[in-house]
Amino acid sequence: MAGPRNLPRAPSQDRLFNNTQGRHNDGLPHLNPTEEETWMNLLPRKLGPMAEFDWLALYRSLTRGDNTGGHQVTAEFLSQVSLHDVRLNPGSMYWQGQQTNLEYLLYLDPDRLVWSFRQQAGIPTIGEHYGGWEAPDSQLRGHFVVHMWASTHNYSLKEKMTRVVDILYQCQKNMGNGYLSAYPEKMFDMYEELSEAWSPYYTIHKIMQGLLDQYTLAGNQKGLEMVVWMTDYFSDRVKNLIQKYSIQRHWEAMNEETGGTSTMEHWWTKEVKYADHYERLLINGIMGNQRGTQPGVIIYFLPMGPGRSKSISGAPPSGHPPKMPGGWGGPNDTFWCCYGTGIESFSKLGDTIYFLEEGETPTLYIVQHIPSTFDWTAAGLTVQQQAKPLFSTDPYFEVAISISAKGDAQPAKVMVRIPSWTSTVGAVATLNGQKLNLTSAGDFLTLTKLWGDDILLLQFPINLRTEAIKEYASIQAVLFGPHLLAGLTHGNQTITSSDQSNNGLNPGVWEVDATNAASMDDWVVPVPQSLNSQLVSLTQQSGGQTFVLSVSIINGTLTMSEMPVAGSDACVHTTFRVYGPANLGDGGVLRGQEVIIEPLDRPGMAVTNDLNVNLQPGPDTLFNAVAGLPGSVSLELNTRPGCFLMASDAKAAQVGVGCRMSSGGDTAAFRHAVSFTQAAPLRRYHPLSFAARGTHRNFLLEPLQSLQDEFYTVYFNLVTTDS
Repeated sequence: MAGPRNLPRAPSQDRLFNNTQGRHNDGLPHLNPTEEETWMNLLPRKLGPMAEFDWLALYRSLTRGDNTGGHQVTAEFLSQVSLHDVRLNPGSMYWQGQQTNLEYLLYLDPDRLVWSFRQQAGIPTIGEHYGGWEAPDSQLRGHFVVHMWASTHNYSLKEKMTRVVDILYQCQKNMGNGYLSAYPEKMFDMYEELSEAWSPYYTIHKIMQGLLDQYTLAGNQKGLEMVVWMTDYFSDRVKNLIQKYSIQRHWEAMNEETGGTSTMEHWWTKEVKYADHYERLLINGIMGNQRGTQPGVIIYFLPMGPGRSKSISGAPPSGHPPKMPGGWGGPNDTFWCCYGTGIESFSKLGDTIYFLEEGETPTLYIVQHIPSTFDWTAAGLTVQQQAKPLFSTDPYFEVAISISAKGDAQPAKVMVRIPSWTSTVGAVATLNGQKLNLTSAGDFLTLTKLWGDDILLLQFPINLRTEAIKEYASIQAVLFGPHLLAGLTHGNQTITSSDQSNNGLNPGVWEVDATNAASMDDWVVPVPQSLNSQLVSLTQQSGGQTFVLSVSIINGTLTMSEMPVAGSDACVHTTFRVYGPANLGDGGVLRGQEVIIEPLDRPGMAVTNDLNVNLQPGPDTLFNAVAGLPGSVSLELNTRPGCFLMASDAKAAQVGVGCRMSSGGDTAAFRHAVSFTQAAPLRRYHPLSFAARGTHRNFLLEPLQSLQDEFYTVYFNLVTTDS
């Protein structure tokens, strides 16, 4: 019986190439599979499968080259740094995302994770299996493998991972031929027969990559032995299929995405545009895939349409490809593919902040400005980045980079990325207080010196801008630096009136009024964090239950609703900004004449005395905040003295207007119905909040990555004088 090979222990370093060969017309270096297809079309038709296999091998030897001949590609190297040498600094959203990820991994039970592997290998199972795509009837069971330990050095997690590898090692030995999976080999028989088999090689890649990571990152020798034995098994299987049928048949079976196999084909070219693109994907995509700080709650789809929400985004039911609507997953019963890639992404946030270049002078590329610490062993230096928190009212992104020597240091070069989204006009860079010259945005600041205890300070202007969808000039996204801003909206209802516009979408969902705007500042303004002090939620008790004043998402009227769950969309509609000439009275209770009640998600708009929401504040949007029952406030209509906002029956969700009896002597029921408790706001403004003027309603803009269950719109239809 064949078994694992004896293998060397030294893991090889991954390299990213700066290759100027093989560029296509778009200027981007990439592999083009159609070149191989063209070559294969030259193959004489009557040759057999083995000749076809050799024909492909000949093409690859000619184009890729080796030590015996062929074209040799010259390349400069940028090396990824080891995750062991990078730590995320506490306090940033990246660190918090990593910690939430770590909590989830520590929560998981190794015996439950390997339940189906044991079953497949004929080993008694322990405990209960997990659900979702890890359930025993799922065709994707077994894909959930991770590499977290190297970036956290959490030894409890390392013990769990070692236990998982030990169990899988025993499973593979029991099966005896190198095969390792949570489902039987017949799944690959079905695949080769072009029968319905979901994604068998996708899952195998996840297992193999996880085992390889256990070797290269955690030093577990068993991981390498197992993945090599798996490679022997599957390479033989693929070669047999090609020889029996054809290489075309092999690729016909790969009828959709193969998934996750192109990592080593992406080459770092030192072009800042790629770092900019990576930054945008990381901030706006990956960082918003967790539901706040809840461990194990991860998104499947990230909706980008008008009036959408992560909470009801398309997601697959258990055990089947994506078809049905879903939302956030759960820690025990989901395990979609995005759980595997999601926890992988959050486990290695430190792998693309720094890159090294070999040469006589050690060179460090600082590619992402993420608060972190890097142990640069080759240069004898410690590099630490800190970033000042961003606010919508502050037009600068500030980074402090400290570089300190650990002993006898040597001269070293540091290349610091200047993002393309900034401008060198107004930008400031200083080294130990001495001003430096900046080249241009989308370039690197180059510094070579004998480093000691040095401080590099960078101040980059960060501004609002729009980006249009190609071929749809009026449909634009709003960004603040690299941060994509989403407008809090609700629903994508179609227009049913004769005034059709916006491709059938309700203008209130996505139409921005930029008709009289000379610049973006005329229709988008920052929301100061100081306004959080003006936010309130107004509650009442009824039948032993707490109800809260809310704006209806259907027609904008006022209702009473049950207390919402934190992070839910309802928190937006139950929070109001209350402001005016008056301040808070004694004990923090709202008092004063002529206050305005502004819904959180409709900045600049106001609740009217008719109990709906108006685009323009006026006399009919003023209320007098007077004392209600002890510890509460009553809201008197400015246009109807003696009449108040009243919830006659909170359970019935009815909010109306109640007036005092002309004879005086209000009943206890009346006083209770018009008295609201001023509670802490159920929602607050994000530090990067902006207000945008709409044609039918205004929008609160916040970073897409920060949203949880809120409904939002990413692309807006800009109405201008031209349109």
